[in-house]
Amino acid sequence: MSGRAKIEKLTHAWYGFALFSGLMSVLGGGFGPVSLVISIFFAVLSTAFSFFVTFLLGRALLHKSGLTRLVLLFLSAILGVVSVLASFKLVGRFFGDWSLGLLMQAAMSALVGYMQLRSFAVLRDRDVRAYFG
Repeated sequence: MSGRAKIEKLTHAWYGFALFSGLMSVLGGGFGPVSLVISIFFAVLSTAFSFFVTFLLGRALLHKSGLTRLVLLFLSAILGVVSVLASFKLVGRFFGDWSLGLLMQAAMSALVGYMQLRSFAVLRDRDVRAYFG
């Protein structure tokens, strides 16, 4: 698979993650009539913003922006480690409180960590580095 194809695949994965996190935001916002409307409104806004940022970053990477790649490498490494550590902390708190909400937060934090570390791996891939030449 070429470096360009790997970047496109990663960008599509981030679109899917944005959609999934928007859905999780609606589910975590409550099911009362007012809270549901507010949750849906803010989930749509945050998902649209995430799509826009993903589009801009994906386009910059496809146009071989070395600065964008460097900044994303740095951020994805740091945020990946922080997200994984946060998920471990939330799982530890879950065993003390036995709250399903904590378990869902831990799962979402682990998913964020996975996406960040996946981004780090793709951006460090040999084919992607060759694509940036």
